[in-house]
Amino acid sequence: MKQKNILLVLLVVVFSVTSLFAQENDQVKKISVSLGDGMSLKFGGYFRTDAFLDTRNNNYSLIDGLIFVMPSAKNPDANGKDLNADANMNFSAALTRFNATFTGPKLGNFQLSSFFEFDFSNVDTKTILFRHAWLKFSGKNSEWQIGRSWHPFLGPVTPTVVGAAWGAPFQPFSRGEQIRYNFSSGWLRLSAAAFMQSAFPSYGPNGKSNLYQRNSDMPELTGLAYYAKGSTIFGASVDLKSLCPRTSYTVGSATYKTDEKLTTVSAAVFAQKQCGLFTAKAQGLYIQNMSEALLQGGYAVKAVKANGDIEYTPSQSLNAWANFTYGKKYQAGLFLGYVKNLGLKDNAAGIYYGYGNNIGSLYRVSPSFIYTAGRFQFALEEELTGAAYGTYDPADKGKVKDAHMVSNLRTLLSATMFF
Repeated sequence: MKQKNILLVLLVVVFSVTSLFAQENDQVKKISVSLGDGMSLKFGGYFRTDAFLDTRNNNYSLIDGLIFVMPSAKNPDANGKDLNADANMNFSAALTRFNATFTGPKLGNFQLSSFFEFDFSNVDTKTILFRHAWLKFSGKNSEWQIGRSWHPFLGPVTPTVVGAAWGAPFQPFSRGEQIRYNFSSGWLRLSAAAFMQSAFPSYGPNGKSNLYQRNSDMPELTGLAYYAKGSTIFGASVDLKSLCPRTSYTVGSATYKTDEKLTTVSAAVFAQKQCGLFTAKAQGLYIQNMSEALLQGGYAVKAVKANGDIEYTPSQSLNAWANFTYGKKYQAGLFLGYVKNLGLKDNAAGIYYGYGNNIGSLYRVSPSFIYTAGRFQFALEEELTGAAYGTYDPADKGKVKDAHMVSNLRTLLSATMFF
């Protein structure tokens, strides 16, 4: 079946579902249950089903293709034809989600609450995916949160998009265990967090593992400061991370202990402004080695010392995205993203850990349309993503040379019923 015929079938199916469920209801109320002793429980979540069609095979994707990151490079066959230039599609309801919020009595001056959430996107093991679980102590101006949640470096400004990648690889996509402190006074917002990897671990000599961070004896540290008044937000964040990729190394038949670490710093500025039904958001980031958060990059062996010990050097990139939406019941949106690979901080003398070291730049142009009717939502998004593949030069600080652009166009249809 030709691509346009497949797309026509998808549109008919989704619009048929829309006609069944599109009933007006301005407020989506969650089920609330009283547990006694000052405790209450609210359930929430949604059913979601996605249908998507790609014009290209994509190795950089997760959850049966639901989370699309970037298109694969050209792979010519014996006749010079690109093996990756094939359309492919999939249907999935794996993003269906369930959550619960518990609100408890006060502990001193703090209101206690907790939250957990799971979905069904752990398709490889056919089990539910543990997304969030945290406990919060909320006071008048301060708040403590412990448990698993979004990476604190994400900050308060995130794009409104349909695709499950949520703006990656232009902004970080990661969840993990953390202790976070938030302070607010008037328009001022401050936040500080200690973060440990769990579901999104770093790359390293033994594949992807959170042991590299655990062996560094230091959590990832994130700080944010921003202005928030009404719908206006602007501010900055900084992130400090340390990895210990190896705890030992071998020279000949002898093994030696090592604690050689790689320390990286990333920073971001962000802004958001709403005027009536129009909202504009933007973020600019300087990134060192955040490949675990679905960002292009990683780190490489910088040098092998005379005694056999190993030094490392991180990747560097400039990331930027802007997002514009207009409307409420009928909402039109546009997401624009760009990544420039700046190479490595130093010349490399060994293996590269991460992905996309041969990608010089990335871009994305993604218009969307979202129709909301009470508890039902229908969304259509066209997502054009390009990646400039070239030759990785470790002797020139990992710069990418002779790059050529390949692109993928994803057509995504999504139907969601909230509860």
